[in-house]
Amino acid sequence: MGFNHSSAGVYVNEIDLSQRVEAASSSIAAIVGESARGPVGQTFLVTDTKQFLFSFGKPDASLTYMHYCALAFLEQGSRLYVTRVAPGALYGGAVCRINNNMNESTPYTLGAADPAVHNFTSSDLFTVYAENPGTWNMDLTVHIYPNTRVSDGTFFLDIYTQGINRPVESFLVHLDFRTDGYGVQLNLEESVNKRSRYIRVKQNYDNAAYMTNPSRVFINTLNVVRLEGGGDGTRATTSDIANAWELYRDPEKIDLNMMINGGYAVPAVQLRMDDICRDRMDCMAILDVPAMEQRVADALNYRRNSLMLDSSYAALYTPDYLILDEYNDRRLYVPPSGHVAAAYARTDVEAELWFAPAGMNRGRLNILGVRHTYNQGDRDTLYDSQVNATRVITGAGIKIWGADTLQTMSSALSNVNVRRLMMFLEKSLSLAALYSVFDPNDALLRSQLQDLTERFLRPIKEARGIYGFDVVCDESNNLPETIAAGDLIMDVYIDPVLPAKRIHLTAIIQKTGARFSPA
Repeated sequence: MGFNHSSAGVYVNEIDLSQRVEAASSSIAAIVGESARGPVGQTFLVTDTKQFLFSFGKPDASLTYMHYCALAFLEQGSRLYVTRVAPGALYGGAVCRINNNMNESTPYTLGAADPAVHNFTSSDLFTVYAENPGTWNMDLTVHIYPNTRVSDGTFFLDIYTQGINRPVESFLVHLDFRTDGYGVQLNLEESVNKRSRYIRVKQNYDNAAYMTNPSRVFINTLNVVRLEGGGDGTRATTSDIANAWELYRDPEKIDLNMMINGGYAVPAVQLRMDDICRDRMDCMAILDVPAMEQRVADALNYRRNSLMLDSSYAALYTPDYLILDEYNDRRLYVPPSGHVAAAYARTDVEAELWFAPAGMNRGRLNILGVRHTYNQGDRDTLYDSQVNATRVITGAGIKIWGADTLQTMSSALSNVNVRRLMMFLEKSLSLAALYSVFDPNDALLRSQLQDLTERFLRPIKEARGIYGFDVVCDESNNLPETIAAGDLIMDVYIDPVLPAKRIHLTAIIQKTGARFSPA
């Protein structure tokens, strides 16, 4: 404690020793795939099904199963990052010019490049284009007309979508940087780009004369601008999907716990997902067995000879699930990864993340059927190769009946719940310890870190997450040369609780007349 005052008095200082370990989030997922709508090449966060459908459109099985898996997860989870892959997708739009008063016959198409990058001519006022690329752009129409109530150079932009006879959005704007009577910014770019869910604009600020007096531009009739030229691009390749997952490699940029395969069940994609999860050390890859490889022999061959993955950061599930697609009024089979991720999220809410997301309670599924039904022998065979099966139990429903990682060596980390527990502990403790970096490396700091860790682990032990633990952070593992190198060592020993996978019930028949003690 430093003393900076020389005169007499009482000087207050405050030391906060109440730090506690903040539990890391455990139900944040990500999915990558093709879509006819939505931001391209971005990590776009959605929090419910309504937002997902608005941003990425309705499911289309002819294009991708990503939507079905995303919607299944969002039934239980509330944070999902979505990345749309759309090579060569085109933006539809129009150039609004002085000389033709925003004539609708002037299409504006830039392809996969940033549509905000436009070489304006002297007659260009601004460009209007869709929020993201695709043929869906052609469903949008922008009506531009002057504000006849006040002669202040303001004008209206109304956005219409196909089949709706009233504007879905309306903006009162100005080409200059002006505000209304309530301090709201009226500038065209500032107003539209920050508020619209359908369009973006790029203004030509070199036209200074028309910025200050835009009434010279607009005639007193409606100008209809159609956003033409949009295109969906080409189908994504395996490499496109695998490379898109790279957006999620850095844990400091995106907080994440689950990666949903979404039906892209090919080794190149699944191995990339696992590689990213192992690199991050805080995330699990939930993988699908390919639809054509879900019979027992084929599933084993895929796991052993095609995928050949040995990792505790990935889990493989089969078979596909039969669902009712309410958006297209049809029944179809979809990959299991979305529903499995939902079971992970539900487990976090109804129990704890260190409980296995499988079985009669936490493994329940709201589906119509499965592509293949596995009997006892099938499930035993799949279990021996770390493939998690789904079980049909007559009268009780359909349940996820496996919770194993793809680690080939038998250990505690062969269990999904243990891997998720360790990711949770490691992330939570590392974030808490971050506040001690650059503190004096002495006995007091080591004692504080040890106490902080023990206080975090005790409730987890009481909640059936670990059998026991021990924390060592003292001179026994922090030698003088360790301290001299600027390092501090804290060893945390964990004995995780394992799930009961097989309950053996033995019925013993006694001799006639045997006496039993009261229960």
